Amino acid sequence: MLMRASGRGSISSFLKLAVDVAWVVARDLFVPENAKRFAAIGIVLAVMEASGMFIATIVSLAFGVFSPGGEGMAFGFPNINWPVWFAVMTLLALAQVFGEGAARREEQKMTI
Repeated sequence: MLMRASGRGSISSFLKLAVDVAWVVARDLFVPENAKRFAAIGIVLAVMEASGMFIATIVSLAFGVFSPGGEGMAFGFPNINWPVWFAVMTLLALAQVFGEGAARREEQKMTI
């Protein structure tokens, strides 16, 4: 459950992402900053999805179980959006790969 961005903020976010992607492609890939970027994107995506699931659970409790009509609904957990969680795991794995690549690049620079 990703939030749909609209308006001016989404354009500036897209432009910032485009600049970051262009920077990554134009320069050396294995730098610590890229590992941090992938980790940050993965964590933000996980927090957004987890908060959406939490809010869906609270709304389900508020309107289902505690309904004013006296007829309570059975509580159900929100659906898990597997592609988003797969993307989170992929981003975190890429962060590890880029971190290891940056460490190897630094090690390579120190060898004669």
